[in-house]
Amino acid sequence: MKIKILSPIIFLALIFLNTNTGFAQLTGVKFVPGDYATVTLAVAAVNTSGVGPGGVTFNVAANYTETITAVISLTATGTAANPLIFRKDPAKSGANPLITAYTGGRATPASAGVQDGIWRLSGSDYTTIDGIDIRDNPANITNPSTMEYGFALYKQSASNGCQFVTIQNCTITLNRINNATPTGPMTDGCAGIYMLSSNALNATIIYGATAGGAHSNNKFYSNTIQNCNIGISLIGAAVTAPYTLADFNNDIGGSAAATGNTIINFGGGAGATNPAAGVRTLSQYGLNVSYNTINNNNGGGVNHPVQLRGIFINGADGASTAINNNTVTVNGGGTTTSLTAIENAAGSIAAGNTININNNNVINSTYNTATTLTTFSAIYNSGAPSTLNINNNTIAGNSFSSTTGVYYAIYNLGAVATAININGNNIGNNTLGAFTFTAANSQSQTFINNIAGSPSAALSISNNNFQGINYAVQATGKCNFITNTAATLSQAINNNTFTALNINTIDNVNFITNSVISQSTGVQNINGNAIVTSFNKPGSGGTVTLFTTAASSITGSVSNNNNNNFSNITLSGAAITMAGWVNIDAGNSIKTIQNNTFSNWNVTGPTNVMNINLTGTNNFVTGNNINNIVGAGAIVGITTAVGNNKIYGNTINSLATTGTSITGILITGGTTQNIYNNKI
Repeated sequence: MKIKILSPIIFLALIFLNTNTGFAQLTGVKFVPGDYATVTLAVAAVNTSGVGPGGVTFNVAANYTETITAVISLTATGTAANPLIFRKDPAKSGANPLITAYTGGRATPASAGVQDGIWRLSGSDYTTIDGIDIRDNPANITNPSTMEYGFALYKQSASNGCQFVTIQNCTITLNRINNATPTGPMTDGCAGIYMLSSNALNATIIYGATAGGAHSNNKFYSNTIQNCNIGISLIGAAVTAPYTLADFNNDIGGSAAATGNTIINFGGGAGATNPAAGVRTLSQYGLNVSYNTINNNNGGGVNHPVQLRGIFINGADGASTAINNNTVTVNGGGTTTSLTAIENAAGSIAAGNTININNNNVINSTYNTATTLTTFSAIYNSGAPSTLNINNNTIAGNSFSSTTGVYYAIYNLGAVATAININGNNIGNNTLGAFTFTAANSQSQTFINNIAGSPSAALSISNNNFQGINYAVQATGKCNFITNTAATLSQAINNNTFTALNINTIDNVNFITNSVISQSTGVQNINGNAIVTSFNKPGSGGTVTLFTTAASSITGSVSNNNNNNFSNITLSGAAITMAGWVNIDAGNSIKTIQNNTFSNWNVTGPTNVMNINLTGTNNFVTGNNINNIVGAGAIVGITTAVGNNKIYGNTINSLATTGTSITGILITGGTTQNIYNNKI
C-alpha cells in the first residue's frame, strides 16, 4: 500500500474548504432587507451555500419592492427536515412584497431556448414561496418583451424534478397580449404558474429516469393570478403503465375554500389566435383542481376571441383526477370557436381510476358574440376511466347568441368501463335559470347527453333538476333534456325533475330518450321522474315526447318504468303532437310500466298519453293513472299496435276534446293482447 503525504499548505486548504462548506449552509431566519438587500441576493446566497440543519426561512418585509434585472433562478433545495422558505414577514403588516420583472424580454412560447420569466425553480424540493407578489414590468407592452411565466418549476435533470414545492398567497400579474403559439412542452402564451417537463435552458421534454425526476406533490394555494393567457399550466411528460415515472399528486386549490386560487381576467389578448384557459394540465396523475374561482372577465378583463376553457385537464392515460368545488365563469368573445367551462380528457384508459367532477358551479357564463357553428359546454368529458362521477354541480345563469350553435350542460363521450354517475346536478335553480338562448337557434340542444360507456358499465342519470331554460327568441331546433345512446349494462334514469319549464321552440321537445339495447343481465330503470309545477310549449308544431325507448332488448334483461309523474302540461302552441310515454322495445325482456301518473294536460294536437308495444310475453302495464286530458285533437289514453301486452288495472278518466275522437285504450294489432280490469 502506498501512503501519500500531503504538503502542509494543501492539507490546511482542504480543512478550510470543508469547514467553510459545512458552516456556510444557511439556517434559521434571514431578513430581506437586512441580512440580504434583495430577494435576488438571498436566492443567490442559498444557491451557493445550500440549506443547513432545520432549514432556512427568508422573511421579506411588508411593502418591499424589487425590480429585477434578470430572472430569479432558484437551484437550491430543501428536505422534509430542512425546508427552504421565502415569505412575507409574518410579524409585519402591510402589502405583500412585490417583485417586478425586468424589461426587454427576448423569448416567446415558441422559442426553443430560455423563456422569459420572473422566478424559476430548477429541481428544488421542499420549498415554499408564501405571500410574495410578482408582476410583469408595465413597460413590457409588446411581444417578445413580455414574460412567459410568473413562477416556473423546471427539471434539473431526468432524475431531479421539483417536489413538495408550495406557492401560496401570491398575486401574479402578467400581460395577456402574450398569446404566442408554443413549442415543446410550453403552452399557449404566458402562464402565471408554469410547471414544465423540461429544464430551464431548453424547451425540450425530459422524460423521467426515476420517480425523483418527476414534478410531484406540489401545492398551489390561495393565489390570485390575473391578466395571463393561462392561469396555471402543469405539463408533464407522457408515460406508460404503470405510470411510476409520471407527475403525481399535484394540487391546485387544496381541500377547502380557504386554499382555493382566484384566476381572473385571463385571455383576451389583442389579436389572439391561440386558446386561453384558467387551468391547463397534461399528463398529471392524482391531480386535484378544487375550490378555485375562475373568471376570464370579471369586469377587468377582455372576452377571449378564440377557443376558451375555464379548466382543461388534458390527456393522462390511466389517471385519476379530482375537479371539485370550483366556481367557473367563462365569457367568449369569438364567433365560431368553442367555449367550455370544465373539460376533462384525462383517464383515457381504465385502470381502476376515477374521474370526479363534483360540486362545481358553472355560472353567469356568456357567449353573446357567437354566430354560427359554435359549441358551448359547461361540463365536457372525453376520458374513459373505470369510474366517472359528474355529481351535484350547478349550471346556471349562462347565455348564448349563436343561431346554429349547440349547448351542452353535461356531455360525456368517454367509454367508461365500470360506472358513469351523472347525479344530483342542478341545470338551473330558483335564483338563476339554467340558460338563455338570446337568438333564434335552429340546432338540437341536449342538456345532459351521454353517448358512450362500455357494455359492462352501470349508468346513472338521476336526481337532476332542469329549471329556467329560456328561449328569448323562438327557436326552430329541438330541445332534449336527457339523452343516452350508450348500450351500457344498466341504465338508471330516476327521480329527475323538470321544474316550471317554458320551452319556446317550434320543433320537438324530448324529456328522456334511452333507445338502447339491454343485455341479458341488464336492467333499465326509468323511475320517479316528474314535472314540478308545470311545463309549457308556446311554439307551434313539433312533437313532445316524455320518454322513448325503441330498441330490442335481449332475453333476460329487465326494464322498469315506474312511479313517474308528468302532469300540468300546457301545449299552448298550435298543432303540437303529444307522443307521451313511448315504450316500443321489441325485445323479450321483462318489462313493468306501473303506477305512473299523467294528469292535467291542455293540448292542441293529436295526443297519445301512453304508446306501448311490447313484444315479449313477460310485461305488465298496470296501475297507471291518466286523467284530465283536455285538447283540440284526437286523444288516446293508451295505444298498442303490436306485441304481447298485458294492460290491466289502469285508470283513464276525464278525457275531453273539441277534436274528432276520444279513445281510452286503442288496440290496432298485436299477437296476444290481454286487456282487463281497467277503469275508463
